[in-house]
Amino acid sequence: MKKMMMMVAVGLVGCLGLMMAAGCGSTGSAAPGTSYAYVPGDTSGYVPNEEQEVIDASTKVLKTTDIVVISKQTNEQGRTRIKGETGDGTSVEVTVRPHDEATFLAVKVGLIGDDEASAALFSKIRQELGLAVR
Repeated sequence: MKKMMMMVAVGLVGCLGLMMAAGCGSTGSAAPGTSYAYVPGDTSGYVPNEEQEVIDASTKVLKTTDIVVISKQTNEQGRTRIKGETGDGTSVEVTVRPHDEATFLAVKVGLIGDDEASAALFSKIRQELGLAVR
């Protein structure tokens, strides 16, 4: 019985290690405005700006990069989703959500996400907000 419990424990630790290596674990926390994360398909992070300022900056950047804003919706929890489309029909989605003393920002370009395009748009929004470009 003791040997069986040890095997189960080792198996659980091994699975947890694989999940962490695959990026399924927590990345911890950092001060607002100093962190960003990449989830397959989008680039996201926290910015120290007010939510409405982030929404306005995001909308402005989309328009100045020739992305047509199709819709802008805010739900009951305060999450705003801005959907757009590039000239070639590629979908763009920007999510803005209040979070404590910061604002969460996520950018996804394309159906499954274009890493480079998402990161570039995220950086342009940060720049429009007067923050350091990453």
